Amino acid sequence: MDGKITFEFDILSELLDTFTLQNVFKFLHILNSRLEKADALSHYYFDPSAGYEGSANVIEQMFDLRIRANEETFVSEPSTQS
Repeated sequence: MDGKITFEFDILSELLDTFTLQNVFKFLHILNSRLEKADALSHYYFDPSAGYEGSANVIEQMFDLRIRANEETFVSEPSTQS
């Protein structure tokens, strides 16, 4: 098989509703490490405007790129990693 693994994760909001931010961060860190070792491309979907602005600031540190979308456009911007 010559394809690259692609992983889509669209339940970040549900995780934050159920678990602490610290536990979600740890889980995502472990998941990202394993996906990176598998050379997988991962997408995480999250709506920070749904009341998770503070959590979004913490979580986005793990990612290389942030894409903002509205009804008409998609805009990519670098993550705010330290």
